[in-house]
Amino acid sequence: MTTPALSPTAESGNIARGLVKEGNSFTTGTSLSRHLSPAVKRLLDENRLEYSAIPSSGKGGRLLKGDVLQYLKGEKSRIQSRPEGGPSERGPPSPFDDVPNTNVRSVIAKRLTQAKSTIPHTYTSIDCSIDKLHQLRRKFKDDGVIVSLNDFIIKASAMTLKLVPGVNVRWTPDGPRDLPTIDVSVAMATKDGLITPIVKEADTMGVATISQTFRGLSSRARAGKLQLHEFQGGSFSISNLGMYGVSEFKAVINPPQVCILAVGSSRMEYKNSMVTSTMTVTMSSDARAVDTDLAIDWLKTFKQCIEEPSVMS
Repeated sequence: MTTPALSPTAESGNIARGLVKEGNSFTTGTSLSRHLSPAVKRLLDENRLEYSAIPSSGKGGRLLKGDVLQYLKGEKSRIQSRPEGGPSERGPPSPFDDVPNTNVRSVIAKRLTQAKSTIPHTYTSIDCSIDKLHQLRRKFKDDGVIVSLNDFIIKASAMTLKLVPGVNVRWTPDGPRDLPTIDVSVAMATKDGLITPIVKEADTMGVATISQTFRGLSSRARAGKLQLHEFQGGSFSISNLGMYGVSEFKAVINPPQVCILAVGSSRMEYKNSMVTSTMTVTMSSDARAVDTDLAIDWLKTFKQCIEEPSVMS
């Protein structure tokens, strides 16, 4: 069987798609195949279309490039006219909802990523007995003064920074820089994300004053009313998850600070034939500024302050 010339220069060619199945009868003039030009074939392949679904307008039923483009245009219009939220032919809707980040959370994410990728973190832990601390809190309560365990931790951290000033520094491109004041940042969660209100010059305050100061800061933080100088800066950070039952954890340093103290929950332990209340604290340190010996020195001094809290009142 011969076919008509498909072009002035064609001597042979392949039939791309037959229109009459093998074994079926046909009459003279019946189109036996559709020759597809390279442009038409490319459009069909790129858009995953079946030629039989597209009306053809060429001579002898030949499918033209314009036929395919017209079909695609109609499909696009049909999809765009579908009501918003209507079903899609590409599959069922996703069961997940994308939640856009707030500006605050975006900043937090950027800073945490920067901290973990650029600061060489080292971790040092120590256990502290807090029996005497509980006794001192009860004494404050009997005197009509309500203070929290966190207030004592802020005070103990400030006193330790004064006794071990090598930790009270800030990292700069030129190396560690000593800071003139001891300003303790305390991480807390708000509806907008994590924020660190600063108890400034905490070493000069008593525990009761620290408690009153931090209550005011945390109240304004939850209301979104902190001013920049009240949460930006600081020389040392505390993250306390003990009230959530977290026994111990490691926190990410808040640059340009060089250390953060992670405080776990208290637990009862049996030691020396006695039951004692113990908490574990872990200090994350920037190894560029605080080596292991300095970190151990700081933690030992902090432990002494916590276990003999009368010096902090």
